[in-house]
Amino acid sequence: MEWINLKNEKLLILALYISIFLIIRYLSLGSIGTYVLQPILLFIFVIFIIKRSKKINIKLFGPVKRYIKRAELSPIQISGLIGIFQISIGIILGLFVGFGKSPYSFTPKMILANIFFLSSTILATELTRTLLVRTKKRKYDELLWIGIVAILFSILGMYNKITFSSDMTENVKLIGTFFSAASQNILATYMAYLGGALASITYMAIIQGFEFFMPYLPKFSWELQIFIGILAPTIGFMATQNLFEEKKSKRTKGEDIDPGWIIVGIVVVAMIWSFSGILGFYPTIVGSGSMMPGMDAGDVAIIIKTGPETIKVGDVVQIKYESYNILHRVIEINKVGESINFRTKGDANEEVDKDIVEGQQIAGRMSFSIPKIGLTGIILRDSIKDIIGAR
Repeated sequence: MEWINLKNEKLLILALYISIFLIIRYLSLGSIGTYVLQPILLFIFVIFIIKRSKKINIKLFGPVKRYIKRAELSPIQISGLIGIFQISIGIILGLFVGFGKSPYSFTPKMILANIFFLSSTILATELTRTLLVRTKKRKYDELLWIGIVAILFSILGMYNKITFSSDMTENVKLIGTFFSAASQNILATYMAYLGGALASITYMAIIQGFEFFMPYLPKFSWELQIFIGILAPTIGFMATQNLFEEKKSKRTKGEDIDPGWIIVGIVVVAMIWSFSGILGFYPTIVGSGSMMPGMDAGDVAIIIKTGPETIKVGDVVQIKYESYNILHRVIEINKVGESINFRTKGDANEEVDKDIVEGQQIAGRMSFSIPKIGLTGIILRDSIKDIIGAR
């Protein structure tokens, strides 16, 4: 009976949380609704949830007692370090892809409005997350519940964006964005469970504050944005797992499940899918310097599967030949009846490619490249060739 009452309390709080956003959205009050009414309602909701949590005896702040630390770092400090690590990756990659002006306004009025908006949203979201995730059930149920709560908040964060279309690229972008959101929400939910609301608030405040209050942001393609959004939280999650361990207690068979391996499994499956092209994109190693200075041998290019009709002059495409593939730039497009062909050229080459490229030879269009991380693959490839040649 106690669990039923607790469950009803959680459902009520979750319903109130969702209702605030739905009401503001459907009232269509513009800036007043977004930057004034919504934050006010959310701050009232924050006061309500803190009071209710005390009444139903759920601890929103402070770490759980069933875990012991292996390092002299609190969950809040770890959350801060993971957040800084994530934005540092973005800044470092930004040095390669460049920076652009933030879409947000930086007038004093809008800075205050964004502080009011962001702080209310993060506080309400993370307190709700913490209240939902902190149960008194067995370990297996808690780990399962962490995953469910993380997926729930991922869906809530994208509820107005989940629309599939006939455009394969848009669908891949949607799926990738969901994976990125889920990765961040799994980490935030785990930190909320482990260290309380302040731990997840710290992480979300750093990564969202960087986006809202930096006048210049890295000019990432959506693929690279998704890559960082999945990679950094996953590394952070695994690092946190290594810094905390559960106090020894009697467990029945099947209860000792490490959630870190669940995340690893998800990431491995996503990597296998991306390498096989199931997700609509895949990596390929640049094997020569024909596209210098933009790309050199050892860089890894991310290729998006696309039809020849979507290719434009200036795009870098992967061209399939009988025994090899190359990455060259399209410099001319010719349409003959219903067929289409291309003239291509390596940026570092003086002459245009001799062969005309037919539409069916186009494997995909390059989205972005990552410098030098494919050198190991090239060294391995050349070594195998040498061994085979020696025989």
